[in-house]
Amino acid sequence: MTMKRPLLSAISGVILVLAFPPAGVGILAWFALIPLLFALDGANRKQGLVCGYVFGVAFFLSTVYWVIHSMYYFGGVPLAISGLAMLLMVAYLSIYTALFGFLAACAGTLSPVWRLLLFPVFWTAAEYLRGHLFTGFPWVLAGYSQASYLPVIQVADITGVWGVSFLVVLVNAALYLAARHFIKRDGLFPAREVA
Repeated sequence: MTMKRPLLSAISGVILVLAFPPAGVGILAWFALIPLLFALDGANRKQGLVCGYVFGVAFFLSTVYWVIHSMYYFGGVPLAISGLAMLLMVAYLSIYTALFGFLAACAGTLSPVWRLLLFPVFWTAAEYLRGHLFTGFPWVLAGYSQASYLPVIQVADITGVWGVSFLVVLVNAALYLAARHFIKRDGLFPAREVA
């Protein structure tokens, strides 16, 4: 696997981080996943897992850093152990984004309409699992990035935050598929890798 896929995945994770406080530029969430989706384009299942995991590491390292502070200052846990606990937490949470990457890679040969529908389903299902398995950790779900945009989050009254996450990823998938169409039409997109 070339370094392009993991790099795109990490860039995507960093962009999504900026949609959450303290930067709080929620509008970035609407296209933050496009680099990740390009990284997953043509990826086999193993590459999908790696891309999703790299995305997760970049994203969660930047969003759960506070665990060190909380454990050290409020829990009295030594700094080294607090740092290790945070890294283990990042490693665990990244499994859910790796699951998304795997499923998105599996769906990579489907028609654009199916991918448009399935990518938000896969993402939202992974977030739902993350929020409920093993007591759950529903921190920095994609839908939370839209907390400042009252008209957008009205759907949460019916669907919860997962409906907002679904909507955010649906827009990302639509923008990615549109960009992919124009790039492929102009002959700028590489053929699917076999491995």
